[in-house]
Amino acid sequence: MEQVLKDLPFLLNMCKKLLILIFLFAAFTLSYADLQSAVDSLKLEIEKTPDDYKLHFDLGLCYAALGEYENALEAFNSTLELNKDHTQAKYKIAIIYYYMDSLKTARDKFEDLLETDPNRESAYRYLGSIYGSLAEYEKMLDIYKTYDKRKEKTYSFTHECGIACAFLGKYEESINNYQKAIKQYRHPYGLDIELAMLYQKVGDSLKAEKWFNKSFEDLSAACGYYGRKLKRDVLLSYKSPRYYRLGKFDNAIAIIDTLIQLKKDDYVDIYNLGVFRIASGDVDGLEDIKNACDIDTTGFVQAVYNAITAIKLDSLQKAEMFLKQKIGDLRRSGIAKGLLAKT
Repeated sequence: MEQVLKDLPFLLNMCKKLLILIFLFAAFTLSYADLQSAVDSLKLEIEKTPDDYKLHFDLGLCYAALGEYENALEAFNSTLELNKDHTQAKYKIAIIYYYMDSLKTARDKFEDLLETDPNRESAYRYLGSIYGSLAEYEKMLDIYKTYDKRKEKTYSFTHECGIACAFLGKYEESINNYQKAIKQYRHPYGLDIELAMLYQKVGDSLKAEKWFNKSFEDLSAACGYYGRKLKRDVLLSYKSPRYYRLGKFDNAIAIIDTLIQLKKDDYVDIYNLGVFRIASGDVDGLEDIKNACDIDTTGFVQAVYNAITAIKLDSLQKAEMFLKQKIGDLRRSGIAKGLLAKT
């Protein structure tokens, strides 16, 4: 009995967690069941009144929420057949193509939408992002500037304009946009290191160092703001990739070596060491990535290692296969995107 009492707080806590999980699962199940029920009801209503475009649109919303994109597209297209001016249906179709990675089709749909609905702010955001993903940086810049010329706007794309200008090699214009963006954002974490990289590009090492150092001040402030103390290994973890991004590979490698001494079994640090060494021109960095594969249980490092090896052997199709099998949503992985650019 005494042991049961000792274990009681632990058992109560586990029960609490279990109840939360059961509640979340039940909420998901009910939500899914409600959507399926709504689909069935809407189909019956459409059989009675097939010319009601609102019913078709609502059906499209349900299918989209369920992740059944093909059915959603069919329902939204039916909406437009009955009401060609239904801008919300056009918007939903464009978004679905975007999430299906059909970027060129999504681009065309958003462009068509903006001709009839030029005030839809989010359409500019999506379209600019698509142009960037397609490496059409002049058009990316044009779409953001077109939006910024509007009298009524609630968002400024200065940061995005800065990114486009950087890709186009318009570094001074990019720097001006970054400086404006930093003033606009309440917490511009991350923009300062990008500005440092731009100053490095134009050869202004003093300003590059200034903004590089400021990025760590902002990092400390961010951790304090969210109630976390900045430990030495955490600071080093942030500092190392920032040196790497600035092209200071020797500094990045020295810091990552220190981190590996502190945490010898961290596959991320060993993997990063390999990346930094390769960037510095040391091809043996591939061995570090190979060593990280032995520790990593996610399969991510192995996929990257296999892809890099395939690229070295000029087997680009095989490299792409490795990345797509293991990484998943390529738009969310900078490493995958960079390697696929090579293919």
